[in-house]
Amino acid sequence: MKRKFYSFPVENVQETKLQMLNWANRFNICCFLDNQHYDLPHHSVECLVGAGVLNVFEPVVEFFTGLSSFIANSNDWIFGHFNYDCKNNIEELTSANPDHIGFPNAFLFVPEVVLQLSASSLLIGTINEDAAVIYKEIVEQIEVDTALSPVLLKSRIHYNNYISIIHQLKEH
Repeated sequence: MKRKFYSFPVENVQETKLQMLNWANRFNICCFLDNQHYDLPHHSVECLVGAGVLNVFEPVVEFFTGLSSFIANSNDWIFGHFNYDCKNNIEELTSANPDHIGFPNAFLFVPEVVLQLSASSLLIGTINEDAAVIYKEIVEQIEVDTALSPVLLKSRIHYNNYISIIHQLKEH
């Protein structure tokens, strides 16, 4: 099936953006891309969201062959990320840095729903779902308390070691 887009009016871009983010939060997999009102000459989209999953790219031994096949077979919107270690698939390189996050080298997905927010409208792209129902769910999102809880930061290296490294870099 082919994705169809439906347009809905937007009065307050910032409020709609927060509602979109709250709505997308219900999905295990979603991607929220926000340009933060960065004004460019050909700028037309303030925010993009991909939510839910129709198909996922699973990296294989032949990384780029698998990637090409995934893109060709999807023929649709694809969201996700490439990790820095994807370079190991291009050249014979390896990294010995500790991975404290555990993200895969690549994670790409075709979303169930694509949202495109502009200054005056919200485009909702869907294959199987009713766009009007999705729009209603988005605009009915209640405001979430955005007060942040304290974040505990723990350095990986001691302060004195850090300063020593900076001095070595300056000397170099």
